Amino acid sequence: FLLSTDEEYSELLSSMLSDGPLDASDYSNVKTSILTPKSTDCVSLLIEIVSCRDLLAGDLKSSDPYVIVDLGDTDLHKTKRIVKTLNPVYSLKTNSTFVFNGIVSEI
Repeated sequence: FLLSTDEEYSELLSSMLSDGPLDASDYSNVKTSILTPKSTDCVSLLIEIVSCRDLLAGDLKSSDPYVIVDLGDTDLHKTKRIVKTLNPVYSLKTNSTFVFNGIVSEI
């Protein structure tokens, strides 16, 4: 699925078939070609923020932590605050999961 067009995939298979019957190395070449992302390929990553441990207290004894995910200068995602804890556990209620769509060369 990472070849840019069905035409490229067909050309790859045709060039391999023109040399005679396929052997095991031919199959590994196809697999590698399909699974190796190009720097211009688009990808979707499902990212889940799970937890933090032993955070420093922002107040006297506790904190209201949240997580910001950024890529370079761009904020991609922010969780909700979890009140009065130094060991927050995030969930769907705290907006812990998001999908990042990007280009391989940007990641």
